[in-house]
Amino acid sequence: MSLEIKAREIKKANLKITRFHFGNLVIFLFIGAYYEKLTRIMGKSS
Repeated sequence: MSLEIKAREIKKANLKITRFHFGNLVIFLFIGAYYEKLTRIMGKSS
């Protein structure tokens, strides 16, 4: 296996990982914003 092919494979893997992490980050931020809204509503009602 040549070094060039190995580098290309690593790049492909990194792209997959970053895309996965970005998706998780978006979900995490969405949940965080939603949770904040929920706690604010709960605080008002009590």
